Amino acid sequence: MAASCGYEYTRNRIEIRLTNTLLHTHSTSFEGNANLLYVVRDPRETLCSAARALSPTTSRIVYDEKGMIHPSFADYVIKHMPGATCSMKSHLNACLDSRWTVVRFEDVKRDPLSTLTHVVKQTGHSVSQEVIRSSIEELDFNRLKKASTDDRFLAKSSIDTWRTLLSAEVIQMLNHALGDAPRQFGYFLEDQS
Repeated sequence: MAASCGYEYTRNRIEIRLTNTLLHTHSTSFEGNANLLYVVRDPRETLCSAARALSPTTSRIVYDEKGMIHPSFADYVIKHMPGATCSMKSHLNACLDSRWTVVRFEDVKRDPLSTLTHVVKQTGHSVSQEVIRSSIEELDFNRLKKASTDDRFLAKSSIDTWRTLLSAEVIQMLNHALGDAPRQFGYFLEDQS
């Protein structure tokens, strides 16, 4: 999105300038809705991503003996959204309450050109599909993974590892803790298909 709109964006480093600045954050402490894009991800996959982000030496507290995410770890992530200062439910509700422009991570993964074209228009930018296509090719995770094999952030970029890493108990915990919020973004956690 940043590249398509002509913003300079360097991952893992924040450089604030007066114009053309993009800030990537897990914070929801913003007022208004201008110039904000909320990238939402299936909460089930958010749990898996949080587990992958930890060092392999912590695997005994993250995964159970069957290799699935431990309910106690899931409970912690649900109550303390990684990188944020609130729970997962509060994080989702902050977006809903603020009416930010939303893009689903899974939609970007499945159809980046159509999804980003729609979001760029929605945010009021005038950008050609060729510029968007070029940005997608330049910043494609698969290409970046080949160039930066040690970058753990690029390790998965998954949309469905939750199917093998989350038990029915953990999905039920998520469903209970988050209530209706995920459905507002099109995530039906009780549906395991």
